[in-house]
Amino acid sequence: MTQREVIEYYNKKINMFDFKSDDSGFSNRAILREIKTTLTLFKQRALKSHSLSINDFDEITLPCVALEKVDISQNFAKPNINYAIYKSKLAIPRYIKINRIADAYGFETFDKASTNNFEIVHNIRLNALKNKNAYYFQDMQDGTYLYLSDFNIQELKAVTINMIPEDYYEALIFSKCGEVNKDALCNPLDTPIGASKSIIMQVVDYLTKGIKEMPDVLNNDTPLK
Repeated sequence: MTQREVIEYYNKKINMFDFKSDDSGFSNRAILREIKTTLTLFKQRALKSHSLSINDFDEITLPCVALEKVDISQNFAKPNINYAIYKSKLAIPRYIKINRIADAYGFETFDKASTNNFEIVHNIRLNALKNKNAYYFQDMQDGTYLYLSDFNIQELKAVTINMIPEDYYEALIFSKCGEVNKDALCNPLDTPIGASKSIIMQVVDYLTKGIKEMPDVLNNDTPLK
């Protein structure tokens, strides 16, 4: 379903209720925001329980996450170790789950690193396990950045990330090595919401249930208790 179809489905559901006040509706922008917020909660629940499946949420591929090499000559206690550290040039879209990170060819993959296996020096973590390529994310003021440790000493220019994003649209318009998805950027409502129809129906039912049970305060002359 597209974001436009989700909004239409929500409004259709709301119109089934017998509201007497014109003020009972919400703007489409507010509707989409509430749906996305609730959808994120559903995704988080899917990772922790068996009541929902993470397979009901669409995976997206960031095909070209541009990297820059980090100068470690002055920052690390062991500069002679044969490794390289790379950082994403841009903040990574918010995510629920990372499924795979690989080099542009798909030959080399990176494992999630435990912070216990990293030496923290000047806010840059070095993988302490030799010959073990790994990734981790560093939260900064302007977003979350990807860091990679690479022991193969190849010049990495970019990697591919497969993820379940928090906001599918945010990931869809992520810059692919400098090229922005202009169609998605200019027509956001026609882009996928990033979840199965059954999940969207559950999300909308969850949201509209509270509205349906909400008392019609604006048209009720009964004094509030």
